[in-house]
Amino acid sequence: MIVLAIEIFANIAVSRGIASANEFNTLAAPLLLIVGLTLAFFGRKFVKTLVFLAGGLAGAAAGFAIDSLILGGALALVGAIVGFVVVGVIAYVVARVALGVALAAACFFLVRAIIPNTAIALFVALIGLILGIIAFNKFLSFATAVTGGLIVAHALQVYTFNLLALAVGILIMVVGGLVQSRQLKKK
Repeated sequence: MIVLAIEIFANIAVSRGIASANEFNTLAAPLLLIVGLTLAFFGRKFVKTLVFLAGGLAGAAAGFAIDSLILGGALALVGAIVGFVVVGVIAYVVARVALGVALAAACFFLVRAIIPNTAIALFVALIGLILGIIAFNKFLSFATAVTGGLIVAHALQVYTFNLLALAVGILIMVVGGLVQSRQLKKK
């Protein structure tokens, strides 16, 4: 959801002449790196806060987009704030479903990177959604590590080529999953 929110903000900024897509992505990439690393290594501890922020960012992007089309100007910021709060609270309340959505997105983008077939990626994403909802507690560490790694890979694409970004993202997934598994075993 965070990557989707950044893409929506970038498209709006480009369409309004505020910044080019490259400028916007260069500014957003460090934020995505921080969120991705935090999610990969500490996602289990901060998942409700991160779910609120991810949902809030998606809501802000949607609110900004809707209000900029309808009202335009500074009032679009009101829509972004309202969208952030409303969707953030909804995401916090339904964290189990949010985990399913995050796992579905991770599955979709990972499969899509390996096999460029949208139908297969959507099918795997549906399986990820169902597994995330059913096995919330068991998959939380895994899902946050995978999602964090994918966010890091997406952010690194701004600075390097796709294969290196994907390799670093996978490394972050694995190491983050191991760190979170050890944290879980200590409890």
